[in-house]
Amino acid sequence: MTFIPPSLTDLKQTLNRYALFIILFIFPTVSAIAKPHIEWAKYQLPPVFISQGEYEDQGMADEVFNFMQARLTAYSHSNYLSPGVRVMRDFKRKALICTALTNKKGREAFMLFSKPITVLPSHNLHYLANNPKLTTVLGKARVKGTISLEQLLAGSNSLIVGINTHRSFGDRLNDIVAHYKQQVEHLDETTSTAELITMLQTRRIDLTIELPFISYFVIRTTNNTAPIHIEPLLESAPFVKAYIACSNNNAGREVISGLNKIIDQHRDTKAYQKIYEDWIPQKSLSSFRAEFKRIVIEEQ
Repeated sequence: MTFIPPSLTDLKQTLNRYALFIILFIFPTVSAIAKPHIEWAKYQLPPVFISQGEYEDQGMADEVFNFMQARLTAYSHSNYLSPGVRVMRDFKRKALICTALTNKKGREAFMLFSKPITVLPSHNLHYLANNPKLTTVLGKARVKGTISLEQLLAGSNSLIVGINTHRSFGDRLNDIVAHYKQQVEHLDETTSTAELITMLQTRRIDLTIELPFISYFVIRTTNNTAPIHIEPLLESAPFVKAYIACSNNNAGREVISGLNKIIDQHRDTKAYQKIYEDWIPQKSLSSFRAEFKRIVIEEQ
């Protein structure tokens, strides 16, 4: 038998057939094993998420996202910034979304929650230390290391509390704010914490209610030296639990399972706890550590 070498045309046709084989069979296989994707939603709430400035992407939740994403290696990840209200809607529209939140009533309908990732100081009273209107009533309103907002407002009808319209502080504080509505100045919902602190300084308002880690961030980043005092309120729980929430579906359930394993493995390490401690006011640090140990580390 005589061997006849293939022509150049035959070689090209053979190579084309192999190329077609690769396109039809290899690429679909790669696509089929592509990692599932998680969209991580961020919203503007320093120092939980910090989207601009000196500490951009260094907020508590920014760092938690980085920490979790580096360990959820079975998934691909992307972050996006959106208003908080829109993030709530996204949970009902997107296939797989996760974010950092507290677990408020009604959210379980469209969210699944991880084990607690941290605790955070709850709403505190803020006031200007040298405000003469507080001189005689402040001491009378102190109860076991806290201040009673109800006793403060009952003790002086000239005190004005400035709060954002539609802001909610929990049932007990909400009831007090409603009862003493003549002493409440409802400010536009876009009023920032920095603006509230300025109003305290200029005595446009006498009191405000805010989460202390938020006001601490504002004071720290604006180098504000005004004598603003921040103290826990009798009518507010001292700490709230924070979680990672994911879509309420099978995909979200698998992510939450993975997150819980990571939390169990790292929650008692200094590296993990430092994510939060960097943004906790110094006065709250010892109580934060005790509550973090009790709820995040020891509670099952």
